[in-house]
Amino acid sequence: TATVGQDDVIDAVDFSILASRWNQPINAQLSTGADATGNGVQDTADFTALQVNAFTQSDASDGCAAASSRSDQIARGSEERSGKATSVSLGSPRVNLTWGPEPRVISDGATFDLGLYAISARSDGANQSIAAMDVIVRWDPARVDLIGVLDNGPYRWIRSEFADDSALDGLNNSIHDGDAKYTALSSIGNAAMATTDGLLVTTFRFAARSEGAGADIVIEPARGDYSVTRVFGADAANQIVTGDLHNASVSIAPPQECDGDEDIDLYEFSRLQTCFTGWVQMNSELLPSAYASDPLLCCAAFDYDDDGDVDRSDAQLFVGLANGPMP
Repeated sequence: TATVGQDDVIDAVDFSILASRWNQPINAQLSTGADATGNGVQDTADFTALQVNAFTQSDASDGCAAASSRSDQIARGSEERSGKATSVSLGSPRVNLTWGPEPRVISDGATFDLGLYAISARSDGANQSIAAMDVIVRWDPARVDLIGVLDNGPYRWIRSEFADDSALDGLNNSIHDGDAKYTALSSIGNAAMATTDGLLVTTFRFAARSEGAGADIVIEPARGDYSVTRVFGADAANQIVTGDLHNASVSIAPPQECDGDEDIDLYEFSRLQTCFTGWVQMNSELLPSAYASDPLLCCAAFDYDDDGDVDRSDAQLFVGLANGPMP
């Protein structure tokens, strides 16, 4: 386009121009910029436009549409945030974003992981290529703290990060204040692929901060003036294939122990065995020292999923909470 340096080929120079002003506003009239979408910002959308056309001959300068005015750029951004932009695909192809596996109960002070999954929801049941994505995540910082991401999925992104966006909405000025924008960029000629079973994009690691039910981890459609959750397909430039966005909710509980020694060890394991598939007397006012006097009273400490018994699912959660000597 006319906003990319006109040397008649889309190559590493154009990517370097984009990287030099990543997540920054730019004047669309600037002939040496890389605002390929003409929305006044150099960001993920421009990366996908360059990526899809990499190492091809560019359009003739007189064949490009005129650079948009600032008012047009603002209007275009508003359309994208509201989902009304013409590049948004509401049918096939389509990629849903969700969390998994979703933990039910987390011990206060413990860390927990949530995988971010991209699931192909094409109407033809096929896989969907992914060039890049921006994902806006929100949580209550009084309840949980974002530590970072673990790139443990099967695909190796060239970038998987909370990129500096201080020139835009500043969501990533701190990743500990309750919101952040995650960005993943795929390799040129080797796009990521969302399957119907789901592609693990990355894993978010959180720390539990305070007790209570319903600590929500939300994927926001948009936040601020510039930040939008978007999944870009690799079949065309600026191909937006964002589908449904799903949230996660976790409960944070104090570490459950029975003998007052402030750890979960062999003693608690023996009590769990006594309670296994047995009756549970719920009494939230009983202290751990009181639990130790009666195995049935202590059973309440091990009903992690609050279904009235102590069974296999509770035993699995117990293993994750154990922090003392075990068999």
